[in-house]
Amino acid sequence: MIISTYLLSQFIDLEGRDIEQIAKILNDIGIEVEKLWRLQVSKRVVVGKVVAKTPHPNADKLSVCQVDIGSQTLQIVCGAKNVEQNQFVALALEGAKLPPKDEKSAFFEIKQSNLRGVTSYGMICSSSELGLCKINDGIMVLDSSVGELELGRELSDYPFFNQYFLEISLTPNRGDCLSVLGVARELASVFDSYVSLPKERENAIALGLGRVLNTTAKCNIDSILLYKVAKITHIYPSVIEEIILAYNGLLTKNTLENHKIFTTFMTGVLLDIYALPCDSALPAMLKVQKDEKGFECVYDRDDNKLCVIGVKSYAKTDDFKKIQSQESNKESNKQSNEKSTQNPNDEDSKSTQNPPTQSSPNASKNINKNDSKMANQDFAITKYQREEYELDSSDDEDFFEDDLDSSQKEVDD
Repeated sequence: MIISTYLLSQFIDLEGRDIEQIAKILNDIGIEVEKLWRLQVSKRVVVGKVVAKTPHPNADKLSVCQVDIGSQTLQIVCGAKNVEQNQFVALALEGAKLPPKDEKSAFFEIKQSNLRGVTSYGMICSSSELGLCKINDGIMVLDSSVGELELGRELSDYPFFNQYFLEISLTPNRGDCLSVLGVARELASVFDSYVSLPKERENAIALGLGRVLNTTAKCNIDSILLYKVAKITHIYPSVIEEIILAYNGLLTKNTLENHKIFTTFMTGVLLDIYALPCDSALPAMLKVQKDEKGFECVYDRDDNKLCVIGVKSYAKTDDFKKIQSQESNKESNKQSNEKSTQNPNDEDSKSTQNPPTQSSPNASKNINKNDSKMANQDFAITKYQREEYELDSSDDEDFFEDDLDSSQKEVDD
């Protein structure tokens, strides 16, 4: 398992702590540090923004990009397929020395170059070219997860790109440390300091949970479950998540799946995500019962097994792509129908027609709470299995309308 001082600092204060001291303490308490190394992105690698992209006049596989670094805009020739306009990127300026690909090679110094007749004044970098783990086959796209992106600022000024990584090994009896939070708790006990937990940001929909989801427990269960409903309008990747998951061999090509895995990696909370079925009336149904082997499992209304709690998930986050695609097609058809019914000779009606509204995270607030057959294509059901949690007293009273047996009610109470 590979963790880092940046991740640990999300839970405990490591200011003034020497990395050698941290490694020694971990070894002393039975968490063996097998490898320790420093990540520091080279100097003169800065944040840039691609403001324009045009095809290379003499090469089909190259692009000519104009990259803004705050003080000036530089022309960069790039061969990556995933480079696009308005992306924030890591730009190596002239004089930057990038780490070698192997121990036998020397540092690679960036110089002004001429590529097929076009001058390039730097290089847009991939993660591996900066000495990081490979996260894709193209350039590394930066996002706000690393901090506020300031054009021209060196990447080494950001804490994530200037830290230490630790590869640790755990014995089978230390499953409590199979997360960054678990390791942070052990260090906090030695340092006699507090563990700081981030506050949950609620983006709950206006509907009470009971009107969207019903849950039943067919037997007395030992698992502690918490369900929430969220409307997903956009899913954005996180470069920090991608890098950390890649180091641990957990990175997938599905952004939502990466969010789920990273949450478990950081907190130890076992998380499952379910997409509400298309074209079905609300509320949806989840049933908790034991399977033929005696394991507690979650089933949907049609008795399809969604997961073995805490062991294996059968739900596919790829379903969200299908749902969003269907919703997009419905919206396009709706707009086409509106255009076809419009009088083409009525110029006034054309000028006063409102443009299609785009979905937003707050769009769910406009949903009629009394409409139990509302469109549900953008909703996801999330399940957290955790040892303790608190319920906000301000939650909608409909949260308690679920048809639960006595054992499940004890959990909700």
